[in-house]
Amino acid sequence: MNELVISQGENAIYLALLDEFQRLIEIKPYSLKQTGMVGFIFLGIVRKKIKGIRAYFIDFGQDKDGYLPFNEVERPLSIGETVMVQITKDSYQTKGAKLTSYISFSGEYVVLVTDSTKIHFSSKLPEDAWTKDMKKELIQLQKTSELNKWGVIVRTNAYSIESQKILDEVKAFLSTYERILKIQAYRPSKTCIFEPQSQWLKYVQNMNKSDIAQIHVDHKETKDILEDYLTSINQRDKIKLDFVEGDLFLRYDLGKKIHKALLRKVWLSSGASIIIDRTEAMVVIDVNSDKNVSKINSSRNIFKINCEAAKEISRQIRLRNLSGIIIIDFIDMDDDQHKKKLVRCLQEYLEDDHIRTHVHGMTRLGLMELTRKRVEPCLEDLLKENEISLDTASKL
Repeated sequence: MNELVISQGENAIYLALLDEFQRLIEIKPYSLKQTGMVGFIFLGIVRKKIKGIRAYFIDFGQDKDGYLPFNEVERPLSIGETVMVQITKDSYQTKGAKLTSYISFSGEYVVLVTDSTKIHFSSKLPEDAWTKDMKKELIQLQKTSELNKWGVIVRTNAYSIESQKILDEVKAFLSTYERILKIQAYRPSKTCIFEPQSQWLKYVQNMNKSDIAQIHVDHKETKDILEDYLTSINQRDKIKLDFVEGDLFLRYDLGKKIHKALLRKVWLSSGASIIIDRTEAMVVIDVNSDKNVSKINSSRNIFKINCEAAKEISRQIRLRNLSGIIIIDFIDMDDDQHKKKLVRCLQEYLEDDHIRTHVHGMTRLGLMELTRKRVEPCLEDLLKENEISLDTASKL
């Protein structure tokens, strides 16, 4: 079972998910001053319409205009028109934030959407009596709702939970959405009309609670927030919440762990290594034999090194939160069966990652292609955005 360490300083909060060997699985540093804006809802003004990229550019009061794809609006918009938009991706480098006019709310058990009326269930949930009964109750709620167009995606965390709790969460989102629809007529353009919960709490909300045995906290206010949250989802007795007087950042040596998670070269126990390079277009990972110079049964040895590298690469992808196009240059193999087994091996290692990753297989040049959904910036960019020094990785 894993443990979650939450350490708060003057300006930043660190969330470190550790395995039973105290190795980092994930590390999330967040500024206590809100930086990421995914989920925020604004009233924006249409400034441009670019047919070439099939998108509108929206001024919503930030440094960069956001872009709103044509397929994210119900009808054509006019220049100067006010439109309610929600941020789906934060601005990145020279790109403005990606926007949608279809509002959604993400909770512990469901995601409420307004671009569909369908009831979907997570692909990880079985098609059994519980899902069938839950779908019937949600459809009945739709029929009695005053809002015409909304749908639900039932999350994995909802499985076997009392149906009333799930319905209550949906009702709460519907109430919030109704309130937003009413107040938008009275608010000036380029203003925020909805702000979601803090980033760090949203991260905890999205975690698989069944994998967590204990949460260690070194800040009283954070402890109180978590206590209320765990109680609200009936997890207070299942997950031990441990308040510690002292600095957990130092106790768990998180600074050193962060430094290690940013190294370009990662050594494997066999003596081989992997090199991780980020470019603007993609992430490139190179597997090298290095100190492993075994000449005995070289074909089998190469396959063994590649499998070891695949396991570590899957860990590094999650730890560093690498996303987009990922190209892996494994050590060349001649055996086609070994190549197929390596693809399956990598797919299995990536199953524990809660962010969707697709393994596309080997190219003609023998390179492994992956794509991983970008939910938030990678670890290095998250540190930079929150103005946390990469030289000291010290607690702010």
